[in-house]
Amino acid sequence: MCSLPLYQGVEDITRTRPQQGNAGLYFDKFFNKWRSQGDSWTLDNEKLEWLRTFSTGEIGDAELLHNYVQRFGDLVTAQRGQLLFLINRERFVTGMGRNHPVENGFAWHHSFGVPYLPASSVKGMTRAWAESWENALSEEINRIFGSDNPKQPAAGTVIFFDLVPLAAVTVEPDIMTPHYGEYYQDNAGQKPPADWYNPNPIPFLTVKRNQNFVTGLAPRTSGSEIHRQDVETACKWLTKAIEIIGAGAKTAIGYGRFQEDKDGQTRWEDQARQRREEQERQAAAAREEARLAALPPLERELIQDGWEKGTAFDNNFSKWLERMKTATGSERYDIAQYLAEWYQQNKPADWKKPGNDKNKKKVDPIKAVLQEVRS
Repeated sequence: MCSLPLYQGVEDITRTRPQQGNAGLYFDKFFNKWRSQGDSWTLDNEKLEWLRTFSTGEIGDAELLHNYVQRFGDLVTAQRGQLLFLINRERFVTGMGRNHPVENGFAWHHSFGVPYLPASSVKGMTRAWAESWENALSEEINRIFGSDNPKQPAAGTVIFFDLVPLAAVTVEPDIMTPHYGEYYQDNAGQKPPADWYNPNPIPFLTVKRNQNFVTGLAPRTSGSEIHRQDVETACKWLTKAIEIIGAGAKTAIGYGRFQEDKDGQTRWEDQARQRREEQERQAAAAREEARLAALPPLERELIQDGWEKGTAFDNNFSKWLERMKTATGSERYDIAQYLAEWYQQNKPADWKKPGNDKNKKKVDPIKAVLQEVRS
């Protein structure tokens, strides 16, 4: 019996798909329907059953994807690019041409194990739309996407990014059934496309409808006005292309149609604003902590009790007044100075003429300590 070189404790991965972990790695490496017959391996007719194991639960780690989208969005925004939030209104198939025992492959993000459309495919789809439907000048297309002349290669003004899910997604198998397999495989042209051939059901994996995705475009040079304008143009082309002609495989029969998700964009912008505010709050707190650390201990303690916050210090004034009365040496005089400064800034009239007994009981002891030291 042949054994696989797996880590100890993960032998069950060869029998059923783990609900945690990289689903793409399992799809590519752990197809488990092979059977050994002598010196050869055969494939049982259980492809559909195996693909159904991917539709049990969502695919992808929600927290990892959330963190990635945050970093990705911040990168595109920092480069003065544009984010495009999308929902697939029809099933989405990606990477179908990749080799796999089930006859149809699937494109999985190498890090997150979720379905995705590579940036090269996003760029190619957008360029095809511009060339076929927008009647754009070749000079503009070559400037945005890069030169198609192999003798004069040049990078385009727009950088395209992968189309990735915003969160964990649901996948499900589908089936196509070619009826004329022998006709298609007959290179000699001897077999007609007749109805007597046996149909051949072929299962393949798809992304279920109404999943949330995001992609982005950025100028190659963020300081260039032309590059930023090209990003706007390419983003409009991409939005039309992915909605009308679709992304991925089998678009001719309706797969891969996406629609712009304005609500998703609003949610992300709100979250980005909240993150910026939180970052600013944390930075301000760090600066304040550093400022306080550099102060004398007595002043730091006073500030923490509200000494710099005007009348908010009223609640702690009596506490410091009593401390001044019981303190000795330089601390007594220092406290008196701080309390006098606070009174002069926040209640200057009461400092000059205390008036009622309540103020006199506060001001007179402070002045007495200051006078005592001066004399």
